Formats: sequence, C-alpha cells, structure tokens
Amino acid sequence: MNQRRPAPSREDVDLVLFQVGGVRFGAQAAEVLSALPVEAAGTADLLWLHDSLGLRKDIAYRDPVALELRGETTRVVVDGLENLVRRPLSTFRPLPALIQTKALENGFWAALPDESGMVLLVDFHRLVHARPAALPDVDPLLKG
Repeated sequence: MNQRRPAPSREDVDLVLFQVGGVRFGAQAAEVLSALPVEAAGTADLLWLHDSLGLRKDIAYRDPVALELRGETTRVVVDGLENLVRRPLSTFRPLPALIQTKALENGFWAALPDESGMVLLVDFHRLVHARPAALPDVDPLLKG
C-alpha cells in the first residue's frame, strides 16, 4: 500500500535537523537545495557553522556535510544531518528577550522543544549575509 504524507497546513513548517558540537539545530527545509559530503563541495565558498556562530574553535566535525542553499553561492557546513521533520508553528518558541537581538544577528530566530531537548532554529540567509542592522523583534513566522 502506498501511503502518502499528509499535505502541510499553513501552520506546519518542514525543517532539516542537524548538529554541530553536540548542539542540535534546525533550518527551514525550503532553504536547502542539497546536501553533499564536504569533500565533494569542491572550491565552493564554505561557511563552517561553528565559526559563523562564534562557537568554540576546537569543535570536531565527525560527519561534515555542506548544505547548498537556495539563492546563495555559499554552502554552510554542518555536522551530522539528523532528519527532515514537519512541526506545527505553534510548537516554536521565541528566543528570550535578553538575547533576542544578538541571536537574530547571528541567524537564530526561534527554539523548538522536542523529546530530545531543544533545537535552535537558524535562518541560513540571515546567517550568510550577517545583517546586523535593525532586526525585527521576532521572526515573521512567529507573528500570528
């Protein structure tokens, strides 16, 4: 029997989940065109996620993957693709006000609690372009 996945509602978001340094991240699947081993990325402009987020420099990647982004020449390198999931927008949580502006500058826009802990959601386009200018107080997806 051929079972079809139900069509997403306007309230559902498809996410690709991955990790870096043991921290779990997610991004909207629509931002990602393809994933390939970093060795196969060739001479493409690579942006290592831990560097772009200002994380520790001693992070070791076990299974580095270069994500080709829609509308970008830069590929973002992450470690360990986990899964592709669909989650209701109502399960996303805004970032705490204390860190929201700095987090948005670094590409984070929300958090998603799940059975394994917390997934930090990243906007790859914001990350690649590093737009530190006036940022909204909340991502448009979280506005009702």
